[in-house]
Amino acid sequence: SLTPLFMAVICRIICKIKGSKFVYRIMDIHPEVWKLSGSFKNKILLKLLEKIEMSNCRSANEIVTLSDDMAKTISDRDQKEILNINIIKDGYPDDSREGNLNIMEELQSNQKFRIVYTGNIGRFQKLETIIDAFRIIPEERPIELVIVGKGLQESFLKRRSGDRLGKSIKFIDFQNPRTLNAIIESADLGLVSLLNGVERCAFPSKMFNYLNQGCPVLALMDECFLTRFIEDNDIGFSYRHEDLDFLSSKLIEISSIKDIRSLKKIQINNVMKVNTNQAIVTKWSELLNKL
Repeated sequence: SLTPLFMAVICRIICKIKGSKFVYRIMDIHPEVWKLSGSFKNKILLKLLEKIEMSNCRSANEIVTLSDDMAKTISDRDQKEILNINIIKDGYPDDSREGNLNIMEELQSNQKFRIVYTGNIGRFQKLETIIDAFRIIPEERPIELVIVGKGLQESFLKRRSGDRLGKSIKFIDFQNPRTLNAIIESADLGLVSLLNGVERCAFPSKMFNYLNQGCPVLALMDECFLTRFIEDNDIGFSYRHEDLDFLSSKLIEISSIKDIRSLKKIQINNVMKVNTNQAIVTKWSELLNKL
């Protein structure tokens, strides 16, 4: 969708007319993220979109994005201007207990080591890596992958799962917050996965929702701010996409760790004490007050 770029154009025009300050919040960096995923292949159009986005950024009094890698991508794109770039992470949903809990097999007593992925099932996520790794793992190993969400790649990934579909690899539709939190609570690891290069243009904020439910993180992506954050704080594991045999062997190794959530509990609590919703609100207040 071209909406983010052109909404920014409209907002900056309105701000100029009204004499208001323009704060530009960038969730995914366009058009770079489209280029990496192959969504746009017309080089002339990509160049035009890049110029539009560069103009958006130059017009902003303040830019807000989600990670150091994203800030660097925005800064490196424009060598002529010094941009005011702030890093403020997304808040995470409240630990919701409201609504009906959808009873399903996955919320019953779980005897397997469970890896859960929640969110969009699209090109940027490169979920075929974890699917292929699971197909290498012997069927008798007590480990399963539960993917919660919808997206363009869902049918493709179900076909790719082969005879593991419905057994060690399961797909569940989007759920209400209470049920989603319950599924995460049942997991041993929460998965974040990004197509190579996308980590410079996007940040999987779902990681903090996993951590908020006490769930350690498994990251599949190139080395970046997020993988270093996970490793430095000892809140999970990170691996690259390329070596499936290595990844499958690591998943088998990790699945043999007893009560991994308890093992990582102190580290996760330490991270969440700093990365609170209130801390995020404070950063936004400080930013807005200096305009």
